[in-house]
Amino acid sequence: MWTIVNGSGYCKAHNIAFIPWFPLNAGNVTSQAVLKQIAERYSATVQQVALNWLLNHADNILLIPGTSKAAHLEENLQSVFLELSGDDIILLNSISPQ
Repeated sequence: MWTIVNGSGYCKAHNIAFIPWFPLNAGNVTSQAVLKQIAERYSATVQQVALNWLLNHADNILLIPGTSKAAHLEENLQSVFLELSGDDIILLNSISPQ
């Protein structure tokens, strides 16, 4: 999540929209463990937690989550209803890239 934070910060400072590519950081085992831990607390999926964090992280982030199945689209849409705690957001912000 570190690269998204830094990239979006630069873009925001320069009034540029930011579209994260591969925002779930799927190859990063540490990030997946943290996301899974948080997801379990909210009875949500890892993807829902990551999407929610991105949606609420900065107003210049534009999400285009790809999906090939209607069920995944519904799941993605449910991410907007999560209310992550401040502690969870701090934890997500602290994840470093692999």
